[in-house]
Amino acid sequence: MIDFKKPSGPLLLLLYVLLAIAVSRFIFFEPVELTAYGVSKTVGWAFNICSFVILSVVMSIIVFVLGYSILAMFKTRVNRIVSIVHTTIILITIALFLLLKFYNSCYILQVLLSVISVILFFINAGSAIRYKLTDNKRNN
Repeated sequence: MIDFKKPSGPLLLLLYVLLAIAVSRFIFFEPVELTAYGVSKTVGWAFNICSFVILSVVMSIIVFVLGYSILAMFKTRVNRIVSIVHTTIILITIALFLLLKFYNSCYILQVLLSVISVILFFINAGSAIRYKLTDNKRNN
């Protein structure tokens, strides 16, 4: 019999990154271009935000997958409530993106949720570092 081992450490991280890239490539791929669609004498140039929506959603998903993979690789303890809220926001962002993609509309809420998602990750990473430092002080 062949003995298959469960991947761990850097191999698992690489697997998650490749999976995130493959999923984002097939789900979110559209040509991204920042173009000016109108000129107003009082406002100036106005840019289409729809192309930024795709970029912000994909980047928040990559930060989510890669960041929590790194935290899991270092076996850090994270704030459970922030992690649950973060996962919920990521799922809502993906659902909104896929739903609105079929209607060819862009939605500023997706950008807001993506920014909140990245902020929540940094809050959770900071709490993981704080937990790690306090655990090290208790053990010494």
